Amino acid sequence: MLPPLIDPTQEEALLQIVPCPPVSTSDHLNWTGIQVQHHQPPAWENREHSMTQHCVVVHHSSQTVQGERIINGRKQEEQLDDGQVVILPATAPHKMCWNGQGDFTVLMLDPPHLARTAYESVDGDRFEMIPQFAMFDPLIYQIGLALKSEVELGANNRLYAESLATLLSAHLLQRYSV
Repeated sequence: MLPPLIDPTQEEALLQIVPCPPVSTSDHLNWTGIQVQHHQPPAWENREHSMTQHCVVVHHSSQTVQGERIINGRKQEEQLDDGQVVILPATAPHKMCWNGQGDFTVLMLDPPHLARTAYESVDGDRFEMIPQFAMFDPLIYQIGLALKSEVELGANNRLYAESLATLLSAHLLQRYSV
């Protein structure tokens, strides 16, 4: 049986997998190709699901949080620290449980946006995002911090945000896709 497909850009759908709404979000900024949400949920466990967007999770926690993540049936224990990122391709089955307060930003890339970037830089008809458990990638972390800051400031600099989305897409294609 396939897990439910969740559209994380819709709050009512998002609340099926995260116990509370985001602290801040780029919803009102009308950016193209990317949406950003900052979350600080309590300890929780979600059910297996897949998402309509490619999601990059950037962790900001000042304290280590223990967790267990399952992506595409592969299970891994994680110690989530500040600066770690997780890559979840659209439609990849995923489940997560944490033992403490989370503090993370989710960068959601629209699959057609990523496909356009792929078409311009590689072969757009033949790429697949590879899921990544918690790891360090300084460039993704810095992009995540910049976008989180834009959301918190309420800055509507579309050129800046969409340029960061393109940079993130190109980096993901170069490093985390086949």
